[in-house]
Amino acid sequence: MTKIKSEDRLLESVIAGAQRVINGKDELNKINVFPVADGDTGSNLASVMQTIVDNLSNNKYSTNLLLDEVASAALIGARGNSGIIFAQYLNAVSDYYGVYETNLEILVVAFNKAVRNAYDSLIEPKEGTILSVMRRWADVLLITFKESSSFENALLEAKAEAWKALKETQFQMSILKKNKLVDSGAKGFYYFVSGFTDAYCGESLGGQQEKIIPNKIEEDKTFIKEHFISEAPKNRYCSEFIIKESQKQENRLKSKLVYESRGG
Repeated sequence: MTKIKSEDRLLESVIAGAQRVINGKDELNKINVFPVADGDTGSNLASVMQTIVDNLSNNKYSTNLLLDEVASAALIGARGNSGIIFAQYLNAVSDYYGVYETNLEILVVAFNKAVRNAYDSLIEPKEGTILSVMRRWADVLLITFKESSSFENALLEAKAEAWKALKETQFQMSILKKNKLVDSGAKGFYYFVSGFTDAYCGESLGGQQEKIIPNKIEEDKTFIKEHFISEAPKNRYCSEFIIKESQKQENRLKSKLVYESRGG
């Protein structure tokens, strides 16, 4: 059983991941073409992350309380598809972790199991989006942790795999392939896990951090290519609601929304 070494270290890592997403807001907006080319994915994800940062104080947190605070703030700050998916994921991580004994093994398992909740948050989940990178990151994190029992090693391997998964999104949907872009939401998730990993592993890597984990990964220029919208999107606005109901009623609501969206 591997204990979490420092809740302060975990807190700093969450804030570092959130800050990296916030810093990348403008770039993420520029490459936003799916599901609607309205250039706001970066702003939506930054809203989630800024709410998380604003909600966290300098107080000492247990891991349970930290995850609860992050999840609650994420749900409040959630905007747009990617923001809501990310918030649902963080909420599920908190739920899974709180049920079992609190240690690093359970945290890693929670990161993995919560991916299913992220998929379930959508009526029609698609690959080549934030979901694909999230799933690959969580799978490699769990596999590597089981093999090495090192959270740092698992984070580094998972970060590298998330980068590969991000590059692959360019070829998983026709609109991304056409524009020669990676998915904006997927890149936002990568920014979060990248910042989280760099902060968490920096302590154990010491002076080697710059060589092993560069602050800025050299990227293909096509990944930051601006796109141009030739016409105004038809579905410009989205709305978010928090509904406190049972799973059964949630499924009924999803069925109703699908029926209505298809002209039923």
